[in-house]
Amino acid sequence: MTKDVQNTEETRTAATVFVDDLNLMKAIARLKFKKDPVNNAWKEAVQLFNRENKHLLEEAYQKLDEKESK
Repeated sequence: MTKDVQNTEETRTAATVFVDDLNLMKAIARLKFKKDPVNNAWKEAVQLFNRENKHLLEEAYQKLDEKESK
């Protein structure tokens, strides 16, 4: 089993997701995490989303810098 996601400051949130996706995530989370499976799966999902899409933020900053330097 994988260790629980590393703890940092936390907040509560709500999201609207597709039921089938959520049910599959819950099933996988229960297999992967020993403690608090659904919350740990959400934490991991957010981290993976941020890591996968970080380039979009960098591109936006680059465009902003280009506009300001003109």
